[in-house]
Amino acid sequence: MEPMSKPEQRSILTLCGSLREKSFNQSLLDAATGLFPADVGFEPVLGLELLPPFNPDLDQEGDEPPAPVTRLRDQFRRADGILLSTPEYVHGIPGVLKNAIDWLVSSGSFVKKPIVLVSVCAGDGQQVQEMLNHTLTVLEAVVIKQLSFHAGDLKKGLSEAGVLQDQAILDRLSSATELLVSNLGVTEAVV
Repeated sequence: MEPMSKPEQRSILTLCGSLREKSFNQSLLDAATGLFPADVGFEPVLGLELLPPFNPDLDQEGDEPPAPVTRLRDQFRRADGILLSTPEYVHGIPGVLKNAIDWLVSSGSFVKKPIVLVSVCAGDGQQVQEMLNHTLTVLEAVVIKQLSFHAGDLKKGLSEAGVLQDQAILDRLSSATELLVSNLGVTEAVV
C-alpha cells in the first residue's frame, strides 16, 4: 500500500496599500491571516517602499529588473490568491500600490489569480475599489469580492495592542476569506 501524499499547501499573498506603521488596512490583514484554514499558508508582501518608480527602460526583455522587483514578482508567481487591503488616497489608489502593480504588469502575475479587495478609509472606499477592480480586470485577475470598512469603525474594533476584536467586522472578513479560499485554482469566480 502506497503512502498517501500530503496535499500541497495553497498560498495567499496579503498586500497592504499603506506604508503607515499602524495602518488600519494592515491590522485588517493581520486579523485575516488567523481566519484561513490550516492548509492555506499566507505570505505578506513587504518592501513596497523599496521598489523604484516604475520605468519601462528598467524592464526591457532580457534585462534583469531591480532586485526588489524580482522579489515582488517571485512572490506573486508563487501565490495562489491575493488578499489586498488599501486605503483610498485623494479618491484613488495609493501611489506605492499603483507602482507595485505597474511593475507586475509584464510578468503576468495577476492572470487567473483570485483576489479579494478590501479598503479601510475615511470615506466609503468606492473610488479606490472601482479603480482597482478595473485595473486588475484588465490584468486578467479574478476579482471575487469587494469589502469596504470605515476607518472609524475599525479603530473602535481594535484593542490597545491593535488586534481586531469587533465580531461583526471579523464575520465579514471571515466570509471574504472563505470565498477567496474556495476560488483558489479555479479560472472563473465561484460566488
